[in-house]
Amino acid sequence: MKESIMKTITKFFEGKFHEVEDEIATETIITIWVNDIFISSILCSPVLEQELVIGYLYTVGIITSNEEIKSIKTEGYNVKVLLNSNIDLDSRLKNLQFINRVISSGCNPPEYWLQVKKGKGLPYIDSKIQIQIQNIFKAIKDLNKNSKIFRRTGATHAAGIYDVNATQIIIAEDIGRHNAVDKVIGYALIHKIPLSDKLLVSTGRLTADILFKSSKCHIPLVASMAAATDSGISTAKATNTTLIGFVRGSKRLNIYTNPFRISKN
Repeated sequence: MKESIMKTITKFFEGKFHEVEDEIATETIITIWVNDIFISSILCSPVLEQELVIGYLYTVGIITSNEEIKSIKTEGYNVKVLLNSNIDLDSRLKNLQFINRVISSGCNPPEYWLQVKKGKGLPYIDSKIQIQIQNIFKAIKDLNKNSKIFRRTGATHAAGIYDVNATQIIIAEDIGRHNAVDKVIGYALIHKIPLSDKLLVSTGRLTADILFKSSKCHIPLVASMAAATDSGISTAKATNTTLIGFVRGSKRLNIYTNPFRISKN
């Protein structure tokens, strides 16, 4: 399935109706199975699906590393994951953070949200790493420039992993902002890229759900073109994450928590 398709639509401009071909973002649903046990169905963009699954399984606590996966394969709309025989899946499923079985927008049940907002069960990030403020602007500019599906359709979010010099490691797009984050996390796990000294950038709003995912990976710096919500700020404080929003151009950003990791020089 392609990430976008052409469709005939009617546009109104210059005082007239025009029949034109327009590029439209596509979406699909994938169903995740682990050891033949149904885990979740996720609505997503049809690109980097296996990275999405691995990132999702890691952030909800079903796997602790990519090395625990014996095999992963896609069969139609099903992504089937087989874990190594020494993994006690039943035990992990009993101790999972709250998850939805069908995920339409990345949101989760109220119990999950309230616990994450308090940082319950999440690591405390003690990284002293610093990033120059201009490199935050550079990373966001690069993400925006390389959000190719969005530029063609206007219908996706993007997320990216960068080092503190604003060198791009991976960018992923998806109709869901949470999915885009899971995709870049999954890519990092597959390629054994440590995230404890990296910057996560996003085009979406910064909520507790996003900080839940980033803190599980010990990412110390999270930035977005959009704003943070109060739940995102609460979770960032609880996990000692540096949270940055409203990154615009090369002159403006908001630092919501832990500004000690950002240098003007």
